[in-house]
Amino acid sequence: AAKKFNLDPVPPANFHVRPANTAARFNPDINPPVRQIPVDVRQAVPPHIDPPVNPAPRDDIHRTDADIDRNAITIINSTKAQIRDRDCLLPDGSNYPTWQDFICERIRDAINRPNFFDTENHNPTFERIARSILLHSLHESMRRHMSRLATAQA
Repeated sequence: AAKKFNLDPVPPANFHVRPANTAARFNPDINPPVRQIPVDVRQAVPPHIDPPVNPAPRDDIHRTDADIDRNAITIINSTKAQIRDRDCLLPDGSNYPTWQDFICERIRDAINRPNFFDTENHNPTFERIARSILLHSLHESMRRHMSRLATAQA
């Protein structure tokens, strides 16, 4: 008895082939690693050592005001050091155009506001700096009268 063989064509194997440039060698058959729980921000303290004591809360508002005052004083002192007698406004006003350019340049350098005298100001620190620069750039005989004005823009 002769065996009959099945000579029907064999269907081709269906293997899913991904393109070679798939992202970062991703293998769908392997589960991703389990992520570890992040360590708490505070470090563990050994039981024989007392935990650190938090310092008393600081009043940041007063510290900030002190820093602003210190910066303003530094700006005023550095700008005053640049003012020479020949740069001061003379009592007769003969050097007014030159003095005006000088003052505007110093104000621009000190507070970065070139049009400070032309616009309304709501910053007391800028007012303090500008007023100090303005008073120190006047002839000594004029300082007393100008110091009585309410603002640097008056």
